[in-house]
Formats: sequence, structure tokens, C-alpha cells
Amino acid sequence: FSTVQGQPYRIAVAGASEEESGTLRFRLTPNGTADSTAPAVVIRSPASGINSPEKRIELSGTVFDPSPNASGVERVRIRREGEISSWGATGTTEWTYSVPLLSGRNVIEVTAVDFAGNVSEIKTVEVNYLAFGPSNNHFFSAELLEEISGEVRADIRGADKQTGEPHHAGNRGGASVWYAFTPPEDGVLALEILRADFDTLLAVYTGEKVAELQHVASNNDAYPDDPDRRGWSAISQAVRAGVRYWIALDGYPDDLGVADMRYVFTPGMVFDVSVENSPGGSVRPSGGVFAAGVELTFQATPEDNFRFVRWEGDVESTANPLTLAINKDFRLRAIFESSISDGFESGNLTALEYSFRGNQPWEVIEWGMDEEPPVPSFVGNFSARAGRIGDGQSSSLILRTEVAGGMASFDFRVSSEKDWDVFEFYINGEMDTDFGKRSGEVPWQSYEFVLPPGNVELEWRYSKDVVNSSQVGDDTAYIDNLSLPFERTEVVVPRLFVDIVPEGIKLRIEGELGRAYQIESSENLVEWLPLEVGLVNNEVVIEFSDPKFEGDQQRFFRAIAR
Repeated sequence: FSTVQGQPYRIAVAGASEEESGTLRFRLTPNGTADSTAPAVVIRSPASGINSPEKRIELSGTVFDPSPNASGVERVRIRREGEISSWGATGTTEWTYSVPLLSGRNVIEVTAVDFAGNVSEIKTVEVNYLAFGPSNNHFFSAELLEEISGEVRADIRGADKQTGEPHHAGNRGGASVWYAFTPPEDGVLALEILRADFDTLLAVYTGEKVAELQHVASNNDAYPDDPDRRGWSAISQAVRAGVRYWIALDGYPDDLGVADMRYVFTPGMVFDVSVENSPGGSVRPSGGVFAAGVELTFQATPEDNFRFVRWEGDVESTANPLTLAINKDFRLRAIFESSISDGFESGNLTALEYSFRGNQPWEVIEWGMDEEPPVPSFVGNFSARAGRIGDGQSSSLILRTEVAGGMASFDFRVSSEKDWDVFEFYINGEMDTDFGKRSGEVPWQSYEFVLPPGNVELEWRYSKDVVNSSQVGDDTAYIDNLSLPFERTEVVVPRLFVDIVPEGIKLRIEGELGRAYQIESSENLVEWLPLEVGLVNNEVVIEFSDPKFEGDQQRFFRAIAR
């Protein structure tokens, strides 16, 4: 505030009420300005990058609040990188704090705040916590495999898992040890568990940081049918000269013990296989480095409302799956295209030969971006809707066309007076009893059906009861994403088989080629637990075991097409 020379001023400070009291910091500087300069933090100890065997590390340092108009350091805050909560250090210009460490790499951040609210730049120090356990418990302390072959003994008792460490072989594990191998030339690295008193997990990676590793190969159980070696892992992987490969050996959660692992490197020719795909599907395997002469089978799996078309790149083919003998570097790209015959994105009913029946024609409507319920998420914002009708009336959309025969589908939604105003579907003049009569509030969902080859007539009919019909909800029906078999498709009825074997339950599926199936189990037909996802390749998917099955249990199984 402005002042007059020689004029006395009295400054009063009080609480907002009689109950409020305490201390405050007050700065009066003639001809001064507000403090707008942030303090500066210095971390004196420890040095960044050290390895610590202790659970806590003592941090210390200083803070300087520079002139002019320094308001003083109010507090020093400390936290681990990426975390929200923080700790307050003891002291300000000279500060200390004992920081708890997580297993593995810890990046600790320090900031200071002055009384004017200015916040310093973040200063960091990195500390690697070597928890008590095996010497190769952590990624950065991996045991080097310096010979081209040999055996190592791994004791995972006392081991733990680092922050950011991946799940090995798709299992969370929890007690990993690490090895590192750099091949002197191209070849194949074979890893095999020779003896173990626990269920092992084995994985191979490349990369520089444990949280940013690139998966190369992994295995959970290499010998599921061998009672003497069941639960032991093995990997055979082509590798490149001079590349550091990281090997993680872990066990199932709470399954600890000792394992002997053999590693053998065999020099040989290897090739790079690059696999890509257009939007609408995926390919397995996803590419990598492979030994010369190995045969690979690539399976292209389309997403919903897409179909596989062809392979491009170094191989031009429509075969799916596609088997190749790897005798050179390959570049492969799977092409998928929409299987939707009409998604109504033209904004009208002209894509196919539609006609109408009943009291009002169907129409195509556009959904607003924030309108509820939304259009099916496949693509676009348009759907076909039944015409606006009154009591005792109907609105039908008719499609007459020629198809090659096979599986067809459409998405639909109903919003009507339950049990009175109904939506039906007809094939060649006969109501599809599997679809039935849909009414009430039916959210968007898909319906699949089989069409015979030749000329077909499809009818989607929305009708209202004769009298006293109420307008409930939207009072209509919608369809979208119509998919018809204009090219011949095979219709395969999937079958699930359950076999009782000495070691428990085995499940296998015969189903549609290229289709993925989710296997689930239940004890009460109400709560279902996922077991595995398998892909039909040639005749059947791989066989699955149910690890929770016990001989005196009643257990149910089902397979769901994905």
C-alpha cells in the first residue's frame, strides 16, 4: 500500500473469530514487491543411481530462497515418481527425510515451496532397492550367462517382483530371478527346466528398462501330458548376434522353490518376419526372428463385422490359415474389409433393393453425438428405424435379394410398450422363431442367422396392438450393420467336448475355422469364470485343462464364440 512520509501506521492482525488463533509469517518491506522467485533445491545425499540393500534411504539436502524479496522456505515435499501422495521433510533450508523404497528402481522427487507459494523445479535422485533374496532377483542384477551352453540353479525363495515388471507367460507370478545372454552370432537359444519343485514360468525379452521390455517368447507349461514334468517350462527361440536377451524365471503366485535350467545356444541362419494387418482384425503369430527352415502357420482373425480378404507383401494368398516355410526374410500383411452389406451410412435406403409394407415406410435416422442410447459402436451414426405408426398398425422393411448362402447378421434395438408392441423378423415369409417377438426396452445387440442359397426375402416388422396402445420409450424398432452372405460362407455348428482323464478334466472344441472361443466354467450355472481363449486352427482348438476341478465336484462348462 502507498504511504506518506512521517505518517505513523498501525497494522492489526486478528483471527476471523474469537475461536481462531495461531501464528503467521508477516513481511513488511518499504518500497518492496511480492516474492515471485521460486526457491532452489539441492539433493546432497545419496548419489543418484546407487544400489541399496536397505528398505529405507536417508535423503538430505538444502533449499535456498533467492533475493530480492525472498519470503523464506515454507516446506520441502518428497514423493516417489508417479505417485500422488508425498511426505514432508524435516527442516527447510537444511532438510532430511527417510524415504521408504519399493523393490527395484525408485525415482524420488524433491520440491520446495516458499511462503509466497512459489514452487521450485523438481529435483530427482534414483535409488535401486536390492531386496533381500537371490543375487539376481532384479532385472538390473541379472546373472550373465557367458558360455554358449550350461546349467544354472535358480532359487526363487525370497525373491520378489519389481515395479513395472511384466507378467511372465501371462501369469502375475511374484518371485522372479533374471539372467542375461548375448549370442555371439545368429542362432537358436534353447531354454529348458530340467528339475523343479514348483510350477515354473519362463520368458525372454529385449530392452533396456524392466518397465519397457519387448516380449520375445514365453512359456508356462511345456509338458502338460507328462506327469513327471508337468508345470515345467521350455523355450526355443531364434536370436540375433549381439542383442542382449533377458530371461526371467518365475513361479505361480505363492509357489516357490528351486529349479535347474539348461540353456543351449546353437549357431545358425535366422530370418526376420514382419507381420502387419489392416484395421478390422489381427494376426498370430505377430512376427519376429525365426530359425531357417521352420514352418509357421499364420492365422488372420477378423473382428466383428469384418472379414479376412487376402495376404499381401512377399506372399499373395487368400488361404487362412497360411503356412510358410521360413527360408528368407518375409513381409506379410493381412487385409480385412467390412462384412457389412448395409450400415445405412448413406443416410437413405438405396444401398440394397428395399421395399416397404404396412402403414408407414421405414426411414434412416442420424443419431446425435450425445444422444442416448448411442448407435452401435461399429461405425457411423446412422440406423434404419420403423415408421411412426398408430394403434393396430405395422411398418415393415422388406429386402429381396440373392445370396450365396451361409451366416448372416444384423444389429437391432427395440423401445416399445412391453408385451404389446413388438418387433419381429421373417425369412421367406416365415417368422424366425429363434428371434421371436422382441418388445420393451431391448438394448443394441447382434442377431445371427443362416440363409439358404438363392433368392430370399427378409422382413423386419414393427407392429402395435389394436387398442389403448401407449407410447412407451421411442415406440419403434431399429436395425443397423446388416451383413449378408453374398459370397459363400461355411456354417459350422461348434461342439464342446469334455473328457475325464487321470489328471482331471480336458476340454476341446470343434468349431468355425478362424473363430476364437472363450471357455468358461461354473459351479452353479450363474457365476461363470473364464478359463482360456482358443482359436480354431484346422480341426480343433488346443485342449484345455480346468485347474480348479476336483473329482467330487459338479462343474459346468461352456464355450462362447468371440
